[in-house]
Amino acid sequence: MVSADDGWAVGHGGRIIRWDGNYWNTVESPTTYGLMSVYMLSASDVWAVGWGGTIIRWTGTEWIPEFPTAILLSLLISLTLVVVILAKTVLKKRRKSLLPSETLL
Repeated sequence: MVSADDGWAVGHGGRIIRWDGNYWNTVESPTTYGLMSVYMLSASDVWAVGWGGTIIRWTGTEWIPEFPTAILLSLLISLTLVVVILAKTVLKKRRKSLLPSETLL
């Protein structure tokens, strides 16, 4: 809460509600991923994070994705593929250097 009449809460399915001092009001969310935490820097600078790497920010007028999940997911998949390729290359070189009596654990 930034003040007694301005606060946020987030939850399941990307649900976002805002406290206006009297009532909790539903606000449109840019995500359907569950949101786990919300942090207010000011009334116009609020951040929320959740499942699937979701990061969204309140601009003072709307919630926007800061790092769209699709881009983050693509980056994570790319990095995973690089690690797998490197691991296979190292294992392949290691197998070639083994003596016939040696085995990999």
